[in-house]
Order: sequence, then C-alpha cells, then structure tokens
Amino acid sequence: MSFLNSKLYISILSLLFFIACYSASATTCLEKFDLEGDGELKQIEVPFPYYKRQQSDRFSFIYQGGYKVFNIQNSQNEVAVIGALRPCIAIIVTDGINLITMHKHSTNSLESMHKIIDQNLDLSDKSKLRAYIHTTKDDVEWIQNQRVSMHGGRTHAEEIKRIKDFLEKEIGILREYIPASLFNLRNQEGKLKCPDQRNGRYELVETVIAIRLN
Repeated sequence: MSFLNSKLYISILSLLFFIACYSASATTCLEKFDLEGDGELKQIEVPFPYYKRQQSDRFSFIYQGGYKVFNIQNSQNEVAVIGALRPCIAIIVTDGINLITMHKHSTNSLESMHKIIDQNLDLSDKSKLRAYIHTTKDDVEWIQNQRVSMHGGRTHAEEIKRIKDFLEKEIGILREYIPASLFNLRNQEGKLKCPDQRNGRYELVETVIAIRLN
C-alpha cells in the first residue's frame, strides 16, 4: 500500500526476517514455511503474502509504547519493525514528507500521540494526510488478561474505532484514508489457528509487522 507518491509498504515480519508486502485489497492468504528447518513445509494462514528481505534493508525496532519518525525521501531501504501486536496496535501516520510509526500500548494516551503528530508532521494540508492501523484479534486473550479494563471498557474493535475517530476528528485525516486491519488469531471454533510455539522459527509470523520505505 503506498502513501501518496512514496513507495511505502505495510508488511508482516517473521523471526527470520521474511517480509510480506501488503496490498490494499489483501485479506488473508496461505503460505508455506519450513518451521523447524528440516525441509518440511507447513501451510499457515497469514495476513499478507511473503518475500525474503532485501540485502540493503536497514531495520529499526519499535517496541511497546515507542515510536520513530522517518523522512521518507531520506529513508531509502529503511524498515520499521513493530510488534508484537497481541493486543498492541500499530499506527502509521504520514503527511507525504515524514512518516511516524507507533507501537500503541494501553498506557499510551491519544493526547500523547497528538503531540507527537503535531511536532513531526505538517497538518496544514489535510488532503495529504494518510494513516494506517493494524493489529491482531484474540478475544480469549482480551478477556483473560483483562484488556477491557485497560481500555476503558472497550472491546478490541471498539478501541480501533476510537483511534480512527481520533485521527479523523482531531488530526483531520479523511476517514477513507484511515484503513485498518484486524487479523483474527482464532478460527470459528474459538481455537488458535497457530497455537503458541507451533510456528517454530517463525513464532512471530502473525504478530509483528514491518513498514518498508523504498
């Protein structure tokens, strides 16, 4: 997915730095991985298709509650890695010149995000503003770890809506330019599609994303 004229992509990152290029029309897909390094390929449902890292990639890791600002033109081959997103939320905001990658934890207020955006982006031309939101959905984990109380009584989906409302009403981004993806980690029976530790060398395959600036 590109922001304005920049070649910027939302990606999924695995433990071995295999990265998936995001397409605006993509939902989920099935990919095969050598999970144990024994040559046996196993099929996994993932949000995005995959490809190997480029040799020129330079990685920046955005940990829980953190953020980083990139100048798009001066950040060729930079890759911002955000995760794990279970249930933290990745938020990317840009004015077409600079781009902010944020790893939102429940303790991060929208007011603090507003200050970061104000200080680093030019908000005068609303037509140039874009944002993207991504996280994973695990209703069982949300209840077990009392995420509702951490988020003011909201469900995960309601928290995503609150962030979209904030970006639209407080920052001025048109809602059509704030797409969001919520990748469900569980199947229709309520069981994890990939139980913890099942993915071997690719344990982070579902919950860590990367933002590539080419």
